[in-house]
Amino acid sequence: MPLRYTLLRCWPLTATIILSACGTTRPSRDALFVQKVMSSRDSTLHYQLPVNWVDATADAPASDNLIWLIRPDFTAMLTVREVRIDDVTRREIAARGLERLGDLLLSLASSESGVQVSEKPAREEVKGMPACSYAYIAGHPRDYVHVILVDSGRKIYEVSVRTTGVQAERISDGVVALQKAFVERMRW
Repeated sequence: MPLRYTLLRCWPLTATIILSACGTTRPSRDALFVQKVMSSRDSTLHYQLPVNWVDATADAPASDNLIWLIRPDFTAMLTVREVRIDDVTRREIAARGLERLGDLLLSLASSESGVQVSEKPAREEVKGMPACSYAYIAGHPRDYVHVILVDSGRKIYEVSVRTTGVQAERISDGVVALQKAFVERMRW
């Protein structure tokens, strides 16, 4: 029997083998986090620690850091803090969105010399809650900072990741993807 006819008769099996060989296996988002649920410093937020990261919340250098996580190679850290706002600002955010708060926080960060805006505040949504993200490059040796603001309805939180060192730009995409997965998994 000619090869052509054999391939036609075995087409479903051949296609399955080819497609499975071409497919890529990516780890599930569950595999990126430990299963244990942890609590923030004030016990209002619940989160899962990214695999191989260190939970240094108890040793956070700033008292307003509710969560402080560090990559073991010290090239990245993730912090969560509450953004305290007054009633007037709360009403303005309700009317104009979190981008306005993002603009204000970004202007504070960019008041430091050498800060470059990488991404202007843009509207997002996290688990049905209003959110906003922006990014900037600061300091020496050019740290990359990506921020996600989340409005839980009761409070507004800033979840930021900072990649630092000579590898900051190289690792920032993976760290930002991990940050987004972290935010989506949190219990607000």
